[in-house]
Amino acid sequence: MVRGMPRSMAPKPGRMDGNAVPSLRLIGRIGQPSCGPPRHGHTVWEVVFYTSGNGAIEVGDQVCPIAPGTLLCLPPSIPHVERCPGGYTNYFLHIEGLHRGHVGTAPVPAFITAPDGALAHLLAALHQEFQLRSPGWQEETAAVLAGLLVHLRRRLAMGGHPAVGRLKQLLSDHLDQPSIHVGTLMAAAGLARDHLRRLFLAETGRTPARWIAEKRMEQAHRLLITGSYRVAEVAEMVGYPDPYHFSRVFRRVVGRPPSTVRTPLPT
Repeated sequence: MVRGMPRSMAPKPGRMDGNAVPSLRLIGRIGQPSCGPPRHGHTVWEVVFYTSGNGAIEVGDQVCPIAPGTLLCLPPSIPHVERCPGGYTNYFLHIEGLHRGHVGTAPVPAFITAPDGALAHLLAALHQEFQLRSPGWQEETAAVLAGLLVHLRRRLAMGGHPAVGRLKQLLSDHLDQPSIHVGTLMAAAGLARDHLRRLFLAETGRTPARWIAEKRMEQAHRLLITGSYRVAEVAEMVGYPDPYHFSRVFRRVVGRPPSTVRTPLPT
């Protein structure tokens, strides 16, 4: 684990004002499950991406859920501490010249994504480049960091509570699994069930159960319009072993029986 490095080894920082060009002071990785250090803070923004672990992080008076795929932007000089009983793994970046214009106005800017997706690969490449320091590493690091910040800005601009994003990801990952219970997925998202349900409803206009039903029916519609599958086959593919139950849900959500579907849904 890397928690410190001589400043002479880091890329030269930009000016610490609104026109500064962000530069990487440090990127480290906790590769084995750890409960982390005691409460602490930093003089620059810290961006943390959790690749495993479930719990919460206290940032000043804010409490944010932690789950695989959670990214948090921790403001300078605000003490924080992780509370993950089983430990966690992550990447952490200390970035000079970062400011609110890059990450938005939320007290603790955050979002959630796939823990092993594009963002994880980008951070792994950045970490490797920073550690190996091959010829041209500073230019490569600056370029990768610039791409990373564009990605963060776009994702953070989408807004939304990270626990809602986490639940959406969990629901999407289990569209074809009829045995999974929505309540089980809600419990894994990191917030009390009733509170999460209210947040989800406020953000999407739908309950989690309605949301996953609509996503399943959208997927079913895409399969049906190909003309390659029978209704019973599509029902099974989207998590409904009982084709009659599937037909009732499909008609309620889409407005017509699945047997009549041959044209795309209107956009």
